[in-house]
Amino acid sequence: MRAVLLLWFLAFGLWIVLPVGALTAVIPPTHRPAAQPGLPWLSVSSGQLVDEQGRAVLLRGFNDDALIEPSLSPAPLDATDATIMQAAGFDVVRLPIVWSLLEPRRGQFDASYLDRVVAAVSMLNAHGLYVVLDMHFLGWSPEYGGSGAPAWATVQGIPDPHWGAMPSLTRLLSPAINVSTAYFWLTSDWQTEYLATWRWVAGAFRDDSGVAGYDLINEPHSFPLPPLRFDKDQLWPFYAQAIAAIGRVDPNHLFLLDNDMAGDLPTSVVPLRAPNVVYAPHVYTGSLIPPRFNGDARPLRVHVDELAREAAAVPAALWFGEFSIQLSQPRAKQWITAMLDVFDEHRAGWAWWQWRETHGWGIRSDDGRRLDTVTLRLLARPYLAAAPLGVSAGHGDGGAGHLQIVVAADHRPGTIEVGWPAYTLAAPSARSSCGATSVWDAATARIAISAHSAVADNRFSAMKKRGGRVRLFHRFLSQRREHLADVHGDAGERGHIAHRVRRRLALAHLLHQVEKVGDRIALERHHELLVVEAERVRGVDLHARVAVSGGDVLAHLALTLFLAEAVPGARLDERIHEEVAPAGR
Repeated sequence: MRAVLLLWFLAFGLWIVLPVGALTAVIPPTHRPAAQPGLPWLSVSSGQLVDEQGRAVLLRGFNDDALIEPSLSPAPLDATDATIMQAAGFDVVRLPIVWSLLEPRRGQFDASYLDRVVAAVSMLNAHGLYVVLDMHFLGWSPEYGGSGAPAWATVQGIPDPHWGAMPSLTRLLSPAINVSTAYFWLTSDWQTEYLATWRWVAGAFRDDSGVAGYDLINEPHSFPLPPLRFDKDQLWPFYAQAIAAIGRVDPNHLFLLDNDMAGDLPTSVVPLRAPNVVYAPHVYTGSLIPPRFNGDARPLRVHVDELAREAAAVPAALWFGEFSIQLSQPRAKQWITAMLDVFDEHRAGWAWWQWRETHGWGIRSDDGRRLDTVTLRLLARPYLAAAPLGVSAGHGDGGAGHLQIVVAADHRPGTIEVGWPAYTLAAPSARSSCGATSVWDAATARIAISAHSAVADNRFSAMKKRGGRVRLFHRFLSQRREHLADVHGDAGERGHIAHRVRRRLALAHLLHQVEKVGDRIALERHHELLVVEAERVRGVDLHARVAVSGGDVLAHLALTLFLAEAVPGARLDERIHEEVAPAGR
């Protein structure tokens, strides 16, 4: 008997981990009309969200559940909400919509509810906010006190004991909820109607660039089906089927796929070949998912890193559709900061759950009378809203108003757009003396940065606010080697150790001259220039950073050119800092 049980458990374990083949969803080519002003069509390219110019786009914003079932008493969503979000620099709202109100009777769609969705999308778009339409579920259906499926899509006659109120996780122990959930995943009966509903919605928004995409189903979970196997046999085949079905009506939008919400267990991702796929997991590690956050950010980083690997395995762009913590928790602000830092490290956008709510999770109260500006300031970090390939940023700081932007030598041309939270930081006004231009648009809370056309390779660095000053850092590297003769006559010679020694002496002299350009010039040498045998000089890292405030930059250009010629193949890191005065607030 013991041997039989052992064999049974071994067979079950092998079945759980048994891989399945990759999936494919075929849809027609996109056919997109002209985009709304300020809301270009979005696509996925090389694992990133991009706009029509090929710029990487970050979507940051909030969830707002104004359109879910009245039984859950959702707060309204109005133009004031959209105005604050836009003024704080955000650019997206994940808007839950519900199957129960779209198809209240089987085969009959409610046009009046869709009109409400259209009106909400139009209002948000008018304030420069993209919308992600999320088909929302919580406890399967309002029939069980939750949200999602209509009454006709529930299995009747199954007991529904209330061991906890929605949205308590104990409601997952309800037999009625679990039987109805399992029936949806194990049969095509309700899935057929569900996808017909999605096609009806997609038909209404097919030509609307203000809708970023469709979140196909909110927080799917395996319970009571076995985890991992559920992902392989039900969830990902459903995703492939849904993309194909909706894509036949609307191939123009993004398809957002949630992770399996079985706590922090990994989702068993099945590779899915389809266009414009976004992996949109939810993260409640240390918040709703125990153990509670204790100040150690490592578990958060481990889980988010895992989710990023899952996105790469699809492959898909990565965007975090929900994350949040009850703001009354002792370390809530520390959790938010740590989570945003991890998202920044993955260059991933996100949506906070939620915008308008009174029970400790929202930014604005449901009656609209209170606004949590402390939490809003934490979330409203300056960030790269859109940037050409080769432009990246570090952690934005919504308190001090700081963002460091790094531009690679081979970056693509195009305007860099920075989301600037004027609502919490005041509006900046920029000035530049090295050929770059920056324009502040208060209406969109954006700073548009453009490079001077005469500069061969432009680099922009950072924006920050210190004691009432905002600084815009510009980085550039000129490729015009003919200027090198002004620095050192024999710079073209290579391959002989004596010449490298002379260059090193000339370098020391040049650095001394650079230090004398002005009293406010600071020079930091990160690494010494090593004089070694000629065969091993290539590839040496040179980090000569020169910070210039209002001084002549010609010496810095000369230094850059000298280093570029002196050590072939060296990687250079040079910055020119310029000051930008703020507009008072």
